[in-house]
Amino acid sequence: MTQAAGSDVSGLFRRSTPRGASTRWNERLPALLAAVATQATAALTASAIAEELVATLGARGAAVHFADGDERTLRLVASCNMPEAPAELFVFDSNGSEATEPAKCAARSRLLFLVSDDDEHDGTLFAVPLLSGSRLLGAITCELPVRLESRELASLDAMGVVFGALVDRARREDESRARAEWTSLVAHELHQPLNALSMHTTVLCAQGSRGDLTSSCRRIGDSVLRMNRLIGDLTDISLVELGKIRLMRLPTDIVALTRSLADGCGHAVGTIRVEAEGPIPELDLDAARMQQVLSNLFDNATKYSPAGSVVEVRIERRPSEVAVSVSNEGPTIDERRQARLFDRYYRADYSRTDGLGLGLYVSRGLAEVHGGTISVSSRDGLTTFSLVLPLPRGSAARPSVAACPEIPSSAAALAT
Repeated sequence: MTQAAGSDVSGLFRRSTPRGASTRWNERLPALLAAVATQATAALTASAIAEELVATLGARGAAVHFADGDERTLRLVASCNMPEAPAELFVFDSNGSEATEPAKCAARSRLLFLVSDDDEHDGTLFAVPLLSGSRLLGAITCELPVRLESRELASLDAMGVVFGALVDRARREDESRARAEWTSLVAHELHQPLNALSMHTTVLCAQGSRGDLTSSCRRIGDSVLRMNRLIGDLTDISLVELGKIRLMRLPTDIVALTRSLADGCGHAVGTIRVEAEGPIPELDLDAARMQQVLSNLFDNATKYSPAGSVVEVRIERRPSEVAVSVSNEGPTIDERRQARLFDRYYRADYSRTDGLGLGLYVSRGLAEVHGGTISVSSRDGLTTFSLVLPLPRGSAARPSVAACPEIPSSAAALAT
């Protein structure tokens, strides 16, 4: 057994291919990494690793095991030309014929395990752990047709680090995809009973003559609307995380859109004042989705502002973008909480029970699918959220003069 560490991958790859193939291998190295990096799931990533090690590296065979959550069991997820690879390995079980299995030894030690110079293998059989920081994700077993020199062993460790990072990323995407699909399913199932409740409440309100009955119906209706908004947010986060947000872009007057929304908010806390600095070009936006972003920013600003204060909205053109800043007076948000404001389900003030803490998370996702960003700064009792959106090409001399397009209802905006 040999243990080594290092980072030079290309030297191993050149040495592992037949003589005269080094130039061809160097040209194919980026393609190997790209083939593995572009896989959509962790299972496909593992299959690509095994197949590409054989096809591109020239290995005789390769296998990939993934570790369970407790890092005590390895399970085979992909194999190419290595039928003898065990389906399951117990990392810390030192008994039986699997005691010296390369994948198991590499996982247990978190280091390269190398088998060479024996009668059974005329090349190099090795295993490297798949690592992400201190976490064990699995192990790669591979057999090369050549013997390696000691200076080349460092490359093997690098393979575990590089492929470990790719596997970790794919696993995270798997978890995010599963969570988003589950959220979308739950939101869909909740819509139907709420729609029925809303319809019957409307009928009761229309038919009722008693004041107390009418008041109760209205409270029920308000609760149904609030629940539908929450379900809409859940639907949106699943669309954002699955990358399925569909935009209907049209040339949009961002100034008129912002002013129209500010005038219609009717917040009791005070007014929302909108100022535009100079002519602002039209932007290619989905007006309904951008209304949703701005509404979330306005709601957030007014929610944390003192009574009677004014929320200042400033729109300015920059060389290649337009910035919309929403500023409000109120408690200063420390840097630690600022970093988490756009996280899913996070609320800066948990004493407030309204909402799930999804508004800013959804807004950031909608801004990003428009090619923009949202950021926050807070100091000396003034908090500012900045929405930055890219200018369309060829808009240098095209000031905004069109009226704000008609904005669909929130129910229509959520339809996909």
